[in-house]
Amino acid sequence: MSFELEVPGASRWDVRGRGEQPLYDVSVEAIGAHGEAIDAAARRVGFRAVALVQEPDAAGRRFEIHVNGARVWARGFNWIPADVLPERVTRERVRSLVAEAAATGATMLRVWGGGIIESDDFYDACDELGILVWQDYSFACAAYAEDEDQVARVRREVEDAVVRVGHRASLALWCGCNENLWGYEDWGWKEKLNGAGWGAHLYHDVIPGVLAALDPHRPYIPGSPFSPDPDRHPNDETQGTTHHWDTWDQLDYVHFEDKRSRFASEFGWQAPASWATLVTGIGHEPTSGADPDLQRLQKHPEGAAALDRAIADHVPHPPTDGRGWYLATQLVQARALRAAIGRFRSLHDTCSGALWWQLDDCWPAMSWSVIDAAGRRKLAWYAAAEVMAARAVITTADGDPHGLTLVNDVPEAWQVTGRLAVVDERGTILHEDRLDVTVPADGHAVVRPTVVPAGAAAIVVDAGELRAARWIVPDLALSHPEAALEIEAVEVARGRVDIAVRAESLVRDLVILAETEPGLGDACADRQLVLLLPGERATLTVRGEGVEALDPSRWACLLAAGTALRIS
Repeated sequence: MSFELEVPGASRWDVRGRGEQPLYDVSVEAIGAHGEAIDAAARRVGFRAVALVQEPDAAGRRFEIHVNGARVWARGFNWIPADVLPERVTRERVRSLVAEAAATGATMLRVWGGGIIESDDFYDACDELGILVWQDYSFACAAYAEDEDQVARVRREVEDAVVRVGHRASLALWCGCNENLWGYEDWGWKEKLNGAGWGAHLYHDVIPGVLAALDPHRPYIPGSPFSPDPDRHPNDETQGTTHHWDTWDQLDYVHFEDKRSRFASEFGWQAPASWATLVTGIGHEPTSGADPDLQRLQKHPEGAAALDRAIADHVPHPPTDGRGWYLATQLVQARALRAAIGRFRSLHDTCSGALWWQLDDCWPAMSWSVIDAAGRRKLAWYAAAEVMAARAVITTADGDPHGLTLVNDVPEAWQVTGRLAVVDERGTILHEDRLDVTVPADGHAVVRPTVVPAGAAAIVVDAGELRAARWIVPDLALSHPEAALEIEAVEVARGRVDIAVRAESLVRDLVILAETEPGLGDACADRQLVLLLPGERATLTVRGEGVEALDPSRWACLLAAGTALRIS
């Protein structure tokens, strides 16, 4: 039984940053022939239109999520179960994790097919915070049977999911599976299966058949990665969605500069959990990156080698101690995230989404998350907040070796005033241009210096309160002069410390490692990865229980800017 009900004057629900998120309580009661209540249901709904646009264009075929008739550039993360035992995950923890995503500027979370149809708490948070949900069905990285019993089970599972969460305003896209279409093509399944069913019938016929009857107005795709053209490879960069794992598995994050995608739905880079979580996980402070106890937290078969390779590729004086290794891996992950999401956002008109693998974690692992299993931020979270903001300065531009991209995923134009400064690695300004540009609504603009003198190491863009630097010399080709810092003042209040820092030379990615102090594992800085030119000042605020009790002299030891660790 179905019926239509008009709601005069209802306001539209929209994505965060693009509108409000009004929600309405709806109650439905079935009345029997004698006036008795037979059944009842209550839901909270939002009114909005969602569509998937896959029209051909000059670059192949678009893959765009449209909400209320407008393209939404999907910035966000993949979501995995927040605990190995989902029953232990509280409403507060779910809300906190979704809020951490929102705080970076994310507009979408993809619920990975190796997980579950999430709890109502998850969709409540996404509805209220304006985060779109891409929901995989629970098929991932494997071949699945297609017999009658399996088909019946899948139909029931799809029906149950639609009944339970299909009313959600945040739910924008159903997806049949994770990487199974790709696996069939490239992972040797064809030869092993020898014609046997592997799940294609489920993704192409069974699931969409049920959805056509129960949820016909919400978009569906059979898998990710996937190409709508069956003659194309599932991971074809000209259409559909793509996953990018050769950078982490084999290459280096600088090779994201070569990537293209219409919608990059999975890619990532590893780093350990935050210091306090890591120490708890192995029972002691790691002695170095080679500490054998660390390997218990590494489940990628070549993960340890990949972390070592990344440090060797980007850190000219690799640290040999445990804390130095921790900072190096965290810093490389942050720079990898900048490079990856930055690349896809710089392809603003032809790419419509970038979803980092992953937001959260379910145990104290070496993993690709930006929030660890204890809910603590890694350095990569701060990088995400830079490059996922609705208005951001991206440190790359397609085909331009000296360009940066101003992206504006806001439905109003952005008037940008500021400067471009070309600097050497000591921070001396070699050339400067005034920046005055209008970035159109839901658009982008490329900026570049008029001159790049010899000896240039980086191009620094200041756009209002935003700052970003494009390093045009490879990390290992820099001489890495010692960064010089001076703490000018430490202001203390209950649960808060403000640390004022002055740079005497160029400081690249200034961080404060408050979490490495005993008893301050939950301390959190408001800023990290700060770039300072000589003579500039910055104030970093650290909050957390007990931070005010730390000896003020210790804060100088917790600042890392290329001095003690020679990571600059």
